[in-house]
Amino acid sequence: MYRRYSKFFKLILFSGDLLLLNISVLLGIFLKFRNFHFLEDKYYLYVLVYFNIAWIMVAEILNIYRIQRSLKLSKTLNPIMNVILNHLFIITFLLIVLKYHTISRLSLFYAYGIFLLLITLWRFLFLKTLTFFRKLGLNIRRVVVLGAGPVGEVIVKFFDSDLSYGYKFLGYFDDKAENNPHKDQILGCIDDVKEYIQNNRVDEIFCALPDRAGDKVREIIEFSEEHFVRFRIIPDFKRYVERRVRIEFYDSIPVISLREEPLESLTGRVLKRTLDIVISFPVLVIILPVLYIIIGILIKMDSKGPVLFRQERWGKQNKKFIALKFRSMPVETKEVDDNGNYIHVSKGDNRISKLGKFLRKSSLDEFPQFWNVLAGEMSLVGPRPHPVPLNEQAMSKIYHYNIRHLVKPGLTGWAQVNGFRGEACDPNKLKKRVEHDIWYLENWTIWLDVYIIFKTLYNLIRGDENAH
Repeated sequence: MYRRYSKFFKLILFSGDLLLLNISVLLGIFLKFRNFHFLEDKYYLYVLVYFNIAWIMVAEILNIYRIQRSLKLSKTLNPIMNVILNHLFIITFLLIVLKYHTISRLSLFYAYGIFLLLITLWRFLFLKTLTFFRKLGLNIRRVVVLGAGPVGEVIVKFFDSDLSYGYKFLGYFDDKAENNPHKDQILGCIDDVKEYIQNNRVDEIFCALPDRAGDKVREIIEFSEEHFVRFRIIPDFKRYVERRVRIEFYDSIPVISLREEPLESLTGRVLKRTLDIVISFPVLVIILPVLYIIIGILIKMDSKGPVLFRQERWGKQNKKFIALKFRSMPVETKEVDDNGNYIHVSKGDNRISKLGKFLRKSSLDEFPQFWNVLAGEMSLVGPRPHPVPLNEQAMSKIYHYNIRHLVKPGLTGWAQVNGFRGEACDPNKLKKRVEHDIWYLENWTIWLDVYIIFKTLYNLIRGDENAH
């Protein structure tokens, strides 16, 4: 049944994408010419045909219409972005080869911009609709779990915690039903699963058995494949590490990497760097010069010393760089006490000047760091760079603290938009900040960066109580 619904949803998704693609192309050309006379030009009609053919071809090759169990928007949009980039390359290549010099490049720019916006909204609505249908019992997969131990219990809790994945848990199969806390959910011993599959609809089997059950597992794998039942194995590596891992294959040898970093890929780094340049360059050319003159005069009137505050901080892989800020304290302000401990900036700190309080509250003091972003020392989004003394203290106190330095530091970050901005004198708060930073580098997408940027702007407009 779920396969029939999957085909239905795929058709809807494909039809919607194609419709929005054509609407975007027509709107893009209309925005350029402000009329529909372009429909009389056969070359624009050819371009419309090329757009459709190229989309169908790239989407089929990259297999983006496979209905995912995960309904997270970020995981759905990543393949879409890949298709759009390949589509743009093909269309550009065709226009050059076919010498369509009369085709407006600006109209195509409009078309891709509109399409990106529309397809994002369409995917969001589609996923919400699919979640609704799955909660009604449509497009679900009926599953059984081999092994009612701790590993099996974890996967069943996951099924129950998020119904949007569309898994319906039928029960366990385990040879040790006595004294098992889940004995009411145990359908039989391991060998009984074959008979159960023959008499009931089962779409997937999740194996949570220990390695010593290898012979039985191999028999059930062969049986399930003959009966078109998906077989999935849950490796028990939780005894080594409690986090998401990445499994790669060296030929036929599975290798578990303990940490997955999306920014290890060249595509991810290029996308992130492109976003940094596209936003930081206009800020440096248009906004920062005006701010520098106005804020610089006010700083000079407020206290003696330079306009900019330069502080050594650690960047990616602990590489040191000089972070720039508008100065908000007197020049002679100390950052460490007589014992060498870092002096945290706290709310109501009397070391901050009156102008400095405004600059820090409004985050205007951070604007010179757009230069650090353009120079490649920082990124728009990433873990906030801490002063060197704070880093040195935190490394010995916070578990996995240095992992946050696997990526470039950012003007803003996942921790900051989740309420962990400001002073870090509380060890528990600093620990939470580090946990958010590590989550960010393990779950990075370009869409997450965009979300964090908009959330930061929203917090600035609304006012952030942690900014001081």
